Amino acid sequence: MASQETPIKTYFRILKDCCGIGMAEACRELLSHEEVRVGRRTIVPWDLANNETNRAPLTNTISNSLPGELPFATFADFTVQVPFLFSMVVEMRAERDEISKREAASALLSELCTEYANDMVAALEYTSVNADIFDNARDGIASLRTGHTDDRALLAFMLVTITGCLGNPQYAASITESYGRRTFKLNILNELPITGDMRAGLCDASFLGVQRIMGSNVRGRTHRLDPAGTTFGTLPQPETGSYVADVDNSVSNEHLRIWEEDGRWLAEGLGSLHGTYIQRGNEQIVVEPPADELGDFSYESEIEVLPGDVIVMGTTSFEVLYFNWGE
Repeated sequence: MASQETPIKTYFRILKDCCGIGMAEACRELLSHEEVRVGRRTIVPWDLANNETNRAPLTNTISNSLPGELPFATFADFTVQVPFLFSMVVEMRAERDEISKREAASALLSELCTEYANDMVAALEYTSVNADIFDNARDGIASLRTGHTDDRALLAFMLVTITGCLGNPQYAASITESYGRRTFKLNILNELPITGDMRAGLCDASFLGVQRIMGSNVRGRTHRLDPAGTTFGTLPQPETGSYVADVDNSVSNEHLRIWEEDGRWLAEGLGSLHGTYIQRGNEQIVVEPPADELGDFSYESEIEVLPGDVIVMGTTSFEVLYFNWGE
């Protein structure tokens, strides 16, 4: 891909590449028929895509937009229009490559979760948009082992489409996840329900992991924990094994270690400056107090970690969850 490309330009390029559909044709499916205020102008977005004699307004207003510039109302209901566009894309891909529609959907699923998703991540990063939530949703779709291929391909296409059009991965992931749950009974984040003993019933394809909490109702990147041990820190040493460096600068270079032992996951502090605690419901469990309070605390050196716990290191927090990471 081009090294400097916005999300919406990346999206239209992906459409052209994967099936030959043009920007105007895609916009006719996606743009709103209602009046919308864009900058200082009031426009009917769908009219721009249907102006056969002058494509400049479509290009200037839509394809040259940056994340956040187009109001949500610029586009019709994605959950209604994206499935129509997806059907067109699958049919065109099948015809172009002389394959069945099922094979076309399978090929699209693979591409949308790998190379095309990587292109979208690069475009988001180029426009200074955090791509972590997009990555989480993409990885969730890629790891699904249930549902029809066509359904999973549609979810991947919806995620890329909404992200490309609006440059807003949080909104795209939210809409895609809601649509997947409602329409296909699929949860793209793959969090598994925990009942009874939270340490029991972990299936072969499931693992304990942590997901960064970025703010109220916002979750960041997910990380699988290595049974042999995972070190958290701003500068963990790779030679020590698995590590998570998705933290802010309130976390020490090597802050916390979590490992599995005899079916239990244990955590220990590594001598951090700001300390670590676990929030378990209304209970706060000290893993390691801040360095300047060490003399005031009596605490266990190893604390068991359970799904549902929130691990707090300085101002960085992670929720502990079971995930189905696929094979």
